[in-house]
Amino acid sequence: MEEELQKEDIESYFQIGEKELENANILFAFYDRENHEGRAYVLFEKNGELYEVYGSHCSCRGLEGQWEPEKSSVEAVRHFLSVGAIPSVRREEIDKVLAVLDK
Repeated sequence: MEEELQKEDIESYFQIGEKELENANILFAFYDRENHEGRAYVLFEKNGELYEVYGSHCSCRGLEGQWEPEKSSVEAVRHFLSVGAIPSVRREEIDKVLAVLDK
């Protein structure tokens, strides 16, 4: 089951404080859970920079401890989409976000 995440969901699932996403603009975030396994992807802007966070887990735990934002770029996100590194379930939505950022 795939779920689109809001800021509060991200804070809860990754177990991060509110300050971590303070002044952040969440551009795209989802959490796909099936058979006790899950993977999450978050794309956000903060202080004029683009960041990505990936998380995954098996049945023994959740996303806690995996909040490690990595600086990114529109080109990098497009590349990772093209090689399948970012789940493409919602590729059209991500492409729309990237088109707006590219202007």
